[in-house]
Amino acid sequence: MDYKPLIRKLESIEETQGKILFYIRILAEENVKTRGRLPEVLYNDQEVMFKLSWSKSTLKRRRADGILRYRKIKNKFYYREKDVFSLLFPDTGSS
Repeated sequence: MDYKPLIRKLESIEETQGKILFYIRILAEENVKTRGRLPEVLYNDQEVMFKLSWSKSTLKRRRADGILRYRKIKNKFYYREKDVFSLLFPDTGSS
C-alpha cells in the first residue's frame, strides 16, 4: 500500500494547525493590548464627506465649529466612527 498521499495529507494538516495556532496567538496578544476592547474605527476626510454628503468646505466648517470632533495625525484629520454616526443618527444617544 502506498502511504505517500496519506503522509502528505497529514503534513498539510500539521501545517494548517501551525498556522491556526500562530493566528490564535496573535489575536490573543492583540486582545491583551486592547484589554478586550474592540479597536476604534477612524474615518478620513473622504470617507466622512461621502457618508455625510458634505463638501470639503462644510467638513472644515463643522470641524471649526466643534460640531464634529476629530484627531489630527501627521497633518491629516481623522474622525471616530461613533462621532460620525452620532451625526447620521442623532437619536441613538451616542456621544
